[in-house]
Amino acid sequence: MTVQNRRASQWKFTVASQTDSFGSNSLDIARAEFNKTVKPALDAALNTLKESSIYQRVSSLTGLQWAAIITPIVASIAFLSVPYFRWNLVLYLYMPTLSGLYFQWESWLLPAFHAYLEWELRTFPHLFEPTPLVEISADEYTYDEFLRRTDNLRKAAVIRGLFANSTATQTFGQPQWIEKYHEFQVKSVRDIDKSGDKYDYNLYSESFDSFVAGVRNGETKYGYGLDEIYTQYPELIDHLELSRVGRHNGRDFNFCQSIALFIGSTTKKGLRWHNANHANLGLQIHGSKVFHLIDPHYSIFMGPDGNADPYSTGFAHRSPQHIVDRIPTNTVTVNAGDAIFVPVWYWHSVETTGDPETGLSMLGPCRFGSIQGSLRGNYALELYRHLNFINWLHPKVPILARFVPYFRVIQDGIREFLGTMPYWDAPDCYSSKRTACDRYFNSVGWDIEKWKH
Repeated sequence: MTVQNRRASQWKFTVASQTDSFGSNSLDIARAEFNKTVKPALDAALNTLKESSIYQRVSSLTGLQWAAIITPIVASIAFLSVPYFRWNLVLYLYMPTLSGLYFQWESWLLPAFHAYLEWELRTFPHLFEPTPLVEISADEYTYDEFLRRTDNLRKAAVIRGLFANSTATQTFGQPQWIEKYHEFQVKSVRDIDKSGDKYDYNLYSESFDSFVAGVRNGETKYGYGLDEIYTQYPELIDHLELSRVGRHNGRDFNFCQSIALFIGSTTKKGLRWHNANHANLGLQIHGSKVFHLIDPHYSIFMGPDGNADPYSTGFAHRSPQHIVDRIPTNTVTVNAGDAIFVPVWYWHSVETTGDPETGLSMLGPCRFGSIQGSLRGNYALELYRHLNFINWLHPKVPILARFVPYFRVIQDGIREFLGTMPYWDAPDCYSSKRTACDRYFNSVGWDIEKWKH
């Protein structure tokens, strides 16, 4: 080793020794200062805590008692980590406060609510990925296959060509068909205004051909009780050929509690976002429609509107468009001869395209109840659509039952189990049967006029 290297080595050793000595001295000084000032204070605080009643109670808890305390906390955290549970919990809080159902607290709660929705959308983008819509061809269709592909009526689906070349698709909407049934009286809802807290509207009675002509010309009108055309002219049920669904025996069709008729045109605006407390199997009879569909799991992001019109069976939506645009949506066009299944509480909006020759579009929804489907779809919506609403109470049930949470689940669940739900031609009210429902509303003392300004 050279003299220069030897001196460098000695210098490094000297510096290291001084550093170790300095570090050791500093630690000794800090330790002594801690023992002198901080430790006595900590010991005093700990002794005070041990002497407190809270400490005595906590220290005396058994393992079982600790489990009883910790388990609900852990379970709550676990449940809140499940998106659909968390969203429904928020929906339970939203409905009585922000939907317009009971209170109007939008001014100070709404910004916080929208901020929460934005947080969910931004933080968990993987929860908002679209999934393909179920499509079934007429060749592969059976009712059992339909149940399997829709997860026992849980998922929306379109069935291509199931009613192709049926009598209805060849005759409904044609000029001679409209003329044949022109005497049928339609009660149409017009001049609809929702500028205030409630709907305002006017009811008119007119002939069927006058109603259809107005729709073709782009007039905004909604036919209340159009389904009575089937009870007055039951041969039209035969023309629908509902036996193709697979649960039909002549006119004794025990699958539909109501069979409606929607008539629109290219010049008429379609339906905005809404849902319903019943399932729909829609038969596209004439023309075509574009359906936009959103799973009811995302209902909190739609902001259900509790200010329902008097004939509503579900909710409209309140959320701003920039939030709705970010929710997974299936869009599908159904043409004449196709069928579309919309489960309970499924959100949907509709655009109409009239037939090139007649300018009309006709959809025949087969409506049926499903309490199980309602609870599977969204149990918060099931609660708030019916709680305190007398129009859902059976006349034979005590009027106070409307304040019982989920009373419709019990009432109609029993009727579904016993097979006593009304059929499409029964005199009982279900969904939109005009005469039966008017009689039903009167029997329970429900005044439709109260919904108007």
